Amino acid sequence: MTRARGISLAVSAAAAEAVAALLIAHTLAPAGVAVALLLHAVGVLATVRWLDRAAMGLGLSPLTPLAVVTAAFLPVVGPTGLALLLRSAARAARRAGAQLPPTITLLPSLSAAVPEATGETLGMGAIAARLRFAPESDTRVRAVLATRRLDGARAVPLLREALRDRQEDVRLLAYAMIEDRERHADATVRALQAALAAAPASRQAALHDRLGNAYWELCYQELVAGELESFALGRALEHLDAAAAGGPSAGRWLLRARLLLRRGDAAAARLALDESRRAGMPARTIDPYFAEADFIDRFIDRSAARSLDHSLDPREVRA
Repeated sequence: MTRARGISLAVSAAAAEAVAALLIAHTLAPAGVAVALLLHAVGVLATVRWLDRAAMGLGLSPLTPLAVVTAAFLPVVGPTGLALLLRSAARAARRAGAQLPPTITLLPSLSAAVPEATGETLGMGAIAARLRFAPESDTRVRAVLATRRLDGARAVPLLREALRDRQEDVRLLAYAMIEDRERHADATVRALQAALAAAPASRQAALHDRLGNAYWELCYQELVAGELESFALGRALEHLDAAAAGGPSAGRWLLRARLLLRRGDAAAARLALDESRRAGMPARTIDPYFAEADFIDRFIDRSAARSLDHSLDPREVRA
């Protein structure tokens, strides 16, 4: 507030209060009292505005409630005293601030490397628990970020669960991370396809192998589902067939078995596992897949038995 503006408000308030006092002193007629009250209200408003602006100009907070009380019940005298008090308090604060020595804060030395977020060290179970039960959204955001350290098969189901979070920030972050994985996997497939189209015959078998693995990653990371998954599995098997021209490979047979298990074809998967073992794949690597094939067979057998039971006439069963 400029000095002239402050003087103008102060003079206006004092003039309004003086005229109101004169009216009350010389007449008690209702009209005179009403005009006096109106002038007093104008004086109060001008006084409050003057004191608030003066306080802010001195670096203090507005004093609206106190200014209203003093202007209403102690016209002229109360606001003048309050203004003097404000000026005294501002001077004392400036003197105290000038006497304080400067504060120097020493910053700790920091490594040039970016530190890892603490949430990234969480295991899969801890991440899942925090996504489901942590009440703070920041904790769930850190849990979503921690999935970057997991492979796709473990990370994507957790990210899809985070898509149902009640907090929009968590949902958007999970969606962005899934989309980033999808974009990266798709870019890998496209780059290998382009390389295969321009490769000489001597390199095509290796590129078919890599394309088969790339399509498998789409399924393994659960980035595709339904018909898209069936399509990716079929393309992966086609590329493995094309790569067979480069000679037998234990790893290629194992990948074929995993693709067939994903399709639910346990019998064909066993044949591929046998070929992988003959090509030199250790038993400790392929035995879990034999167990998975047995589980699929038992599941299919039980499903077939249940279907047969439901299809039989109860009267025939009793007979």
